[in-house]
Amino acid sequence: MIEKREFFDFNQATSEEYNQYLERGFLDNEDHRFERTLYKILLWIFIFYGIASLYLFYKLRNSYNIRQRHFMLTFIGGIASYINIIIGFLPQLIPVTCSLTAFSANILNTFVNSIFLMRSLRVILYYHLNLFKVSAINKKKKKNNKYHDNINEPNYYLLKMSKRINYIIISLIAIPTLIAVILTVVLYVTDYENMSEKCP
Repeated sequence: MIEKREFFDFNQATSEEYNQYLERGFLDNEDHRFERTLYKILLWIFIFYGIASLYLFYKLRNSYNIRQRHFMLTFIGGIASYINIIIGFLPQLIPVTCSLTAFSANILNTFVNSIFLMRSLRVILYYHLNLFKVSAINKKKKKNNKYHDNINEPNYYLLKMSKRINYIIISLIAIPTLIAVILTVVLYVTDYENMSEKCP
């Protein structure tokens, strides 16, 4: 059986070796030509795959399954993830500015992750709020054996709850993203020299 050490060197690099590696670079180093070519191929595959996925998702926006997952929330999350992944590929292919890396790592990642979490929270909120409504109606029916005028019509209730849930979702996406923007700007303004060197 062939051991891993025959393919990879697991010895700890010295500080001099590490600095030499940094000086050699990646984009202009012919030793990494294969890796750069592989990154280009993967990037183009992802570009076509991502565009096709977003297009098909948009075409199916009126289907029941997609409406259950909230089309706009999922579609915006898909676009943001698509852009974020492309930005992640760029440093392997071309020189990029520190601000672009900071935007992707600190702000866009926060936005994408917030949308992902809020999609799950939306399902939980709908489940519990609808369950509460059904329970309330059932208890009222058992008590009076009929509906009363003071019970909201279910469609009106769902519309009202949908608006409330949307406000919660938007707030919980906007607040972390805004905090990420403020912190990123503050860090770069107050300690620009160190932060620009450590990018992001």
